[in-house]
Amino acid sequence: MKDNRNRMSRRKMLAAMGMAGASLSLLGTIANGERSSVTSAVYGQDGPSACCGLRMISSIDQLRAVTSSVSGETVWVAGYYEDTPGTGGGAFRSDPSDTVSLDNGGTVIVSSDGTRWKRNNTEPLTPEMFGARNGELCQSACQAALMAASVSASRSLRFSDGFVYRVTSLYVPLGVRKVYGSGEIRAESVVDQLLYTKGPVFGGTAGFRCDFFDLNINCAGKARQGLLLNGVSDSSISACTIYGLAVSGGNGIRVATDCSRIDIQDNTIRMSRDIPVGTYVTLNGILITAEIASDYGGIDAGGLPVYATVTTTDIRCCGNRIYDGTHGIHVRGLLRGEISGNTVIGSSHRNINLSPACRQINIYGNQLHDARSSGVNIAWGCERIVVEGNVISSYVSSAENTDDAAIQAYKDGTGITIANNNISGDWKYGVFLSQVKHFTITGNTFIDGGSLANIGIETDFAVAPPPLAIYSKSRSAVAAASGTYAGSITGNVHGGTAAAISIAAFGDKTLKEITISGETVRGTARSHVLYVYADSAALIPRSIDISGIGGSVPSGSGYYSNIGRSAFGRVADAAGLEDGTGEVVIMGPTPSVLRGPNLAIGEAVAITDFLDGGSGQRISVRLYVGASLVNNDSKIRLKGGVNVTGDSTAGRKIITLVRRADIWFEESRNF
Repeated sequence: MKDNRNRMSRRKMLAAMGMAGASLSLLGTIANGERSSVTSAVYGQDGPSACCGLRMISSIDQLRAVTSSVSGETVWVAGYYEDTPGTGGGAFRSDPSDTVSLDNGGTVIVSSDGTRWKRNNTEPLTPEMFGARNGELCQSACQAALMAASVSASRSLRFSDGFVYRVTSLYVPLGVRKVYGSGEIRAESVVDQLLYTKGPVFGGTAGFRCDFFDLNINCAGKARQGLLLNGVSDSSISACTIYGLAVSGGNGIRVATDCSRIDIQDNTIRMSRDIPVGTYVTLNGILITAEIASDYGGIDAGGLPVYATVTTTDIRCCGNRIYDGTHGIHVRGLLRGEISGNTVIGSSHRNINLSPACRQINIYGNQLHDARSSGVNIAWGCERIVVEGNVISSYVSSAENTDDAAIQAYKDGTGITIANNNISGDWKYGVFLSQVKHFTITGNTFIDGGSLANIGIETDFAVAPPPLAIYSKSRSAVAAASGTYAGSITGNVHGGTAAAISIAAFGDKTLKEITISGETVRGTARSHVLYVYADSAALIPRSIDISGIGGSVPSGSGYYSNIGRSAFGRVADAAGLEDGTGEVVIMGPTPSVLRGPNLAIGEAVAITDFLDGGSGQRISVRLYVGASLVNNDSKIRLKGGVNVTGDSTAGRKIITLVRRADIWFEESRNF
């Protein structure tokens, strides 16, 4: 069939096709039994058999005027538009058997007589095949390309290098398996999300599978979210660059409900700086979220955790670089996940935030810098969380009166492990825990130390903490049911000059079953090695066991407990507290024996009782001239019921007492 009305000149066509056109011309000639040379194939005579027997036309609009009755006849279109040769065109074949397919503007073109022209090569599709022009508004073309990709052989869409696609919001339908390419996807207007899928919550289906990679997403200060996944599983988001985020409530990447087994890796996300702090309510680099009861915790009125019924599971977030915004990585309601190898810098609130109701999350090997509130925050019913091997540093946190801990966990946390992290900066706390049970704090290095404490453990929040809880700060009081118990603090190395460990029990919440061992405390100019406060002894019922605090002995007392040794169970090998290498000078008629075991009465005084002692405690008392111990069966019971007085040779007499049933009993004497 011959129709010259829509032909291009051969040389113009082959120029548009380039070397591929010359090769196709030759191969087509050979396949058709032509014996012409390469020269004649490329430059040969006019006529329908020349240049592989293809019809050659200049645009898709011209294709709509071409008719055919021959099944499989092929037409070559130079470009989507006459003025874009080499872009958006390609080979189309006729399919007379198809009388129902609609013209979708890219892979199916319907001519004036109803002929369906179908694109030969759809691996992959590009928006240019549907009429997208570089730098122009091309929402319709890009959306049409995605719809066609969902049923194409490749199931893929590529955004071409060097192109700018100005769009409003692109929906990725079920069936698309790959969306990729470094062409810039630029938000044209204010929208909730620039590129997104739909799961059941939004009227779609679950089980969608699609990989997104090498994308260049420019939210341009207009799109609230760069990439939103919902209802997606067994997929990945990798090597994408997302920027231009400057809308409160925005997210670079959001993995939402009904998602599972997704890798988010090696992406770069740049957000606006939240300066002054509070400019943005929330601006997250990566948000991973399930359905939750509320922003504050899946915590019901009774203070117990409520876990999601529609959840997001098994998400791996690794190797991403995230800058500025309010939160780097924000996780809500996730069941099982890994957050590792990320670099997060400049979050005005938190670098990594788990809140609420996250379970079985491993956070390790991240570089977390310049947050103004916390490096890692774990809150509201989170359980089985491991924070290990991270480098966390900020010297701007002291400027904000916020939570202010490098790592913090609170409000009904369970099974929290904080291990082998390197922490520096001007945090108020290196590690802070409240209302957490079954926790371990081990092997961490506090380089500068917190301005309040390296490790702070509290049983409750209070707007106005008790006056003697000097290392506690004001916090909004939000109810949670649990106390703080079953914790281990071991093998940490403490720099700085504030308290190494502060423990406070108040708000009618108990603290129990806490062990402290193998701690190394550096520097003598330190306010306290260990500071303990309790509203009453009943809140810490002999709950703290100490079996090793080494390093420097502070120049002052170094230890404080407002309830004395009633806070402790066993105490052993604690430099400056229970330390057989030194001697503590005591004064007054009822001196404190919080520190020991070797005591020296430093003045001529009659001692009627020793305060701050604990059950089972042994003290070895050396008496100076004129100092005496007064026998009193309800306080101090001495051998024979007779008082003991230091002799004329100062310091010869040593007497050992043990405390049982709240009474000091003489155990031995050296005279």
